[in-house]
Amino acid sequence: MEKESNPNLIVKANNLVNSRYELSLTECRIIEMAIAQIEQDDTELREYEINLRELMQYTQTYSENFFKLIKEAGRRLVGRTLDIPKPEHGKDGFVIIPLVNRVEYVGNAGILKISFDRDLKPFLLQLKENFTQYERMYILQLGSIYATRLYQYLKQMPFLPTKEYEIEELKKRLCLEEKYKNYNDFKKFVVLVAQREINTKTDITFEFEEIKQQKRVASLRFHIEMQQNTKALQIPPLPSHLPSRAETFEFRREEEQPLHVDVVTLFFDLGIGATETEIRSFVTKFGETSVLDALCYTKEQHQNGVVKTPFSYLYKAIEGQYGKGMYQKQQTEKLKKATADAQNKQAKEDHVQLEQLFKSTDFANHKRAYFQHHFTRLTSEQLIQERADFAKFIKTFPRFKTEYYTEQDQLIPEKFIYWVGAKSFRDEQLFIEWVAQTQKWQVVKKNEKWVKLEVLH
Repeated sequence: MEKESNPNLIVKANNLVNSRYELSLTECRIIEMAIAQIEQDDTELREYEINLRELMQYTQTYSENFFKLIKEAGRRLVGRTLDIPKPEHGKDGFVIIPLVNRVEYVGNAGILKISFDRDLKPFLLQLKENFTQYERMYILQLGSIYATRLYQYLKQMPFLPTKEYEIEELKKRLCLEEKYKNYNDFKKFVVLVAQREINTKTDITFEFEEIKQQKRVASLRFHIEMQQNTKALQIPPLPSHLPSRAETFEFRREEEQPLHVDVVTLFFDLGIGATETEIRSFVTKFGETSVLDALCYTKEQHQNGVVKTPFSYLYKAIEGQYGKGMYQKQQTEKLKKATADAQNKQAKEDHVQLEQLFKSTDFANHKRAYFQHHFTRLTSEQLIQERADFAKFIKTFPRFKTEYYTEQDQLIPEKFIYWVGAKSFRDEQLFIEWVAQTQKWQVVKKNEKWVKLEVLH
């Protein structure tokens, strides 16, 4: 498996994720921003530039001390090392590698430059297998270093919905052997804090259970699920009032309002290499709605092979108001599809619930109630005929007599009623509809399966 082509994707070797190191949250964020810039086909590590305005936006950090923290973190990073496990060298095998060998802070441009140590190449470049990947928007929004680390562990091998870690091993990775010796403190200040952060700010959620050995919690078993609403987790815009410091770079007023995410996406989809400033000039001059409509129309024509040069055609589409209302129409259709998908999902869940009910003991109770209902509707002539048929049945199969008669040779009414109902049970649809009516369900048969649509009140 190779890294996907995604400029926001962070990809690391699993050994690097599992390494032992001590970084502050700010230092960790700087490193994540740098790794996200590594391309799939890179064969050498290079110098990576972190745009501090972008880092501020991702992390929603607007403190007056932001740039001071960045400078201090940059200085500390030069001395940081990674204790990376090397299982091929035995159970306790490891290698210690410097994290970065150079940091440059360009205060008047709002840029931090990072150069990784070249020994990290096998853990960051040309990764084909045994790696972990995740979107930087999720990792950077986490406000706890422990949440940041645990999120990476849980994203390893995403096809495994359950992962188990020994407490001592987890604490060792996080360099917490001496800090939280008491498990309850470790749970309160590390695990539960990380859980709140990860479940509300990333593309996964998790619950955990404590695995005990001799009354002591020895390990944690994490149950992981993918979030269903990750598209709603967007990068928040920068506020209109940012810290004013001589060492920071200047923010232009027109950049205070964030660009519509779909405007940027559509420019990218059309392969138009416009800068943020150029895109803003389009929106300012023609209006956001007109630009979105023209972009949608141009994209459709380009996909149909009508348009060969999207950028040149875009001007024509905007001025001619081509595709007017197209963006809103597409959004409406997307909403309808999302609603339909949600309804189909609910229908499948309802079907499972209904099938489970009919396989349960409640099903037999419903059947008995239905047979009682059927029996009470028999006419006198039908009841006489049923008794005659029953007598013939017992005569033909005398071994069943003990099931329907008492020791005093008295017919058991409930047994007889069930026999009549079972013998007369010919139409499953009538039975299902009767159960639905008595349980206040609305049901329908789809693909030969009964589906509960909704509960009626």
